[in-house]
Amino acid sequence: MKDREIIYRIAAQPDIAQLVSMRLAYLREDLGDIELLKSEELEYELYVFFDKYLGKEVDAFVAECDGEIVATSFTAYYHRLPHVSFPKGNAGIPINGYTKPDYRNMGLASVLLKMSIRNAKEKGIELLHMETTEKGFPVCTSIGFREIKYKPVQM
Repeated sequence: MKDREIIYRIAAQPDIAQLVSMRLAYLREDLGDIELLKSEELEYELYVFFDKYLGKEVDAFVAECDGEIVATSFTAYYHRLPHVSFPKGNAGIPINGYTKPDYRNMGLASVLLKMSIRNAKEKGIELLHMETTEKGFPVCTSIGFREIKYKPVQM
């Protein structure tokens, strides 16, 4: 794996099947098969989601080896109330980076996250924020993300 060429790019509509597969692999690893089986419609909804939003409100950054997507990072864009730090309210959230096990510890996630940051800046995104796992935290802080004082909550 390590001697093969890795191509980094932004995903497009023809990649949707592989993006769905990567998202399901991420969820299977994160939640386990049992939780994933509870949502029979999930795969269908992922196809609908990517068809509707890919390249518009969501970008997918991929690492590809021999035509196979082996790592992904998604960034969703949205608007917040303007703030001194982001006066236009343009925000984004990098989410669900996933690398196939055979391709881990090769720096792919870091490259994809940096691509996401560059792309967001080109789109006029003023604020990027994200949640990360303990494993992903060093990758994020090494490229400029910082821990904030607020605790995330959800409903």
